[in-house]
Amino acid sequence: MDATAAAGPTDALREPEPGLRRLRHSRRDLRLELLRVNRWRRLVRARIEVAVAAATMPDPLGQDPLPYLGVDVQALLPMQVELETALRSGLPIGELDRLDLLRDLDRRLCAYQQSVATALELATEDFIAHLALHPAAALDLPALQSARESA
Repeated sequence: MDATAAAGPTDALREPEPGLRRLRHSRRDLRLELLRVNRWRRLVRARIEVAVAAATMPDPLGQDPLPYLGVDVQALLPMQVELETALRSGLPIGELDRLDLLRDLDRRLCAYQQSVATALELATEDFIAHLALHPAAALDLPALQSARESA
């Protein structure tokens, strides 16, 4: 059995001896991708939240007298119909029909997010291992080069 067949799936993704600069760029790109997938997940989950909230409006406000809450505060309270109109306007009638699609998208985004996070961990491990084996390679990083040139 050759060494490549025995290697696990994560070993196949790693390059033999990538340079420190390339590892640094890989980590940067993975962090950016992780930020993008996080944003997409927040948007999808917010859409799910809006769909569910619009379909199941909360109980009306101000129905029961509350201790310590002055009577004049009632003037601040919007009417229930105003709240419902503001929240439901602009939403398609079939918004709840999209919940299955939105939840499926969130599951798939979550799986992708986990894959990117795992890849970032592997790239970080490789970066640290490379630095441990070749500490002088850190001197080739652009930030250190510019600091040396200005000194």
